[in-house]
Parts: sequence; C-alpha cells; structure tokens
Amino acid sequence: MYDIIYSITFHQSLDFVNHFLKNIEKYDVKNNYLIVIHLSDNLYEKKDQIYKKNVLINPIHYNKKLYTHLLLKPFIENFEYLITQNIKFNNFMTLTSSNRFVREAPKFELDESPLCENKIVQNIQDLKKWHWPNFLKNKKIVQLFQSNKIKLICGEVSGRLYSKNVIEKICDFIRKKKILELIECEVVFEEIIFPSLANYYMNKKQKVYCHTFRGKPRCIPSVDDVYKILEENPHIYIIKRFPDDLNNILFKKILGD
Repeated sequence: MYDIIYSITFHQSLDFVNHFLKNIEKYDVKNNYLIVIHLSDNLYEKKDQIYKKNVLINPIHYNKKLYTHLLLKPFIENFEYLITQNIKFNNFMTLTSSNRFVREAPKFELDESPLCENKIVQNIQDLKKWHWPNFLKNKKIVQLFQSNKIKLICGEVSGRLYSKNVIEKICDFIRKKKILELIECEVVFEEIIFPSLANYYMNKKQKVYCHTFRGKPRCIPSVDDVYKILEENPHIYIIKRFPDDLNNILFKKILGD
C-alpha cells in the first residue's frame, strides 16, 4: 500500500526528468510513495534510461499542449493505469514538471472522511476574468456542472492532494459524463475541472502543498523569493516555476545541487 502517488507529465530532457525523480527521492523520506509519469513521444522512446526507483511509466504517451485538455487527460490516464495495475494507495497528488521539492514532505495518512456532494447554485455570470470567458464557451460542460449544482472554481494543479476515493470519483465523473468529448473551446481544464469536482466531493478544504510564483519574468522566482515563502508558509514543501535549465542558480542555492 502506497501512502501517496505523485502524478506528473514530462516533455523535457532525460537529465531533467531524472533530476526531478531524484529530487522527490531526496525529500520524501517518510512516505511509501510511487511516481507515475506520463511522457512525451520523444521521452517514451528513451524510457529505459529513466530513473526507475519508485517510478511507474504509463505506456500511454503523446505530446501535450498548453491551455488544452491534453494537460488534464494525462492525470486521468495515470489514475486509470494505477487501477489496471492493481496498485493500492491512499492519496494522489498532481504535480507539474516545473515543481521541485524544497524541504521534507510530511507523512501522509489515510483520509477516512466520507464523500459528500456539495450542491451549490452558482451565478455563472460572475465568472468574468482569468480564463473564464474561454471556459464558458464550452456550453455543454457548463450546463453539465450547472445541472449537477457543482460550483465552478479554479486552482493550481501543483501540490493538490486527493484521497484515493476522491480522485476515483473525479475521474469517474469525467469519463461517465464524457467531458473530454464535450469540449468546444480549449482552455486550462485541469485548473478548473479537478478543483471544482474536488470541492464538490470533499467535506473539507482541499490541501495544497505547493506555492506557485506569478508576476516574475517567466514567473521564475529568485532565491530570496523562495526563502521568504518557506519562512511564511511552513506547510509548503513544493515550489513551482523552477526553470528547465538545471544550471540555474535556484538548483544550487535552494536544492544544493
């Protein structure tokens, strides 16, 4: 039984992927964990060179594209692959490839909280900023959420923790309602569909263990930015916006590489 599954997609270099996987090994020493990875076509051809410890490679692979459902779909496919392999686990966390663990992960326990259905009547017209205008063009999906009284919310993918029964309900809802077949306008579905359904099925606030930097050039933080966030937020142990360049000063100063 795994305490936690880390689900991630990759498109970068082989060195980048192996660095990411070893970073989790370095900072998660309390949990029995497994990393399930979804690769680009190019990386899949090199899968035999990927670091193997506590790693499961999904045989489904394809190239992803920003601001499309192809960033949502792999998380569903990773979960479904775990099920086909009869892998038992308690928790599931979604990550992005620009994440890095920067301090020790907490111990994750089995969440035995009962599922619920938080039915909320929502005024869709209030959703005017961010990516909402494009999302609302998906009228069939919006109607589906409205008819089930599921409140639409948004949130970062990185570091979101789902109990096994919650992620199972989310993926089941997406598949049975054929959400991916109802898309009329591409957008950041992973930042809307997953948080909205988690909020619907959970009877408490979802835990997020990653801080995502915004507003910087290319959103990459400075060393001081990271130290400040960690000092102010003791529960944060993951940072988003590490660059693809492994020679960047962040890797040396923050991770000691």
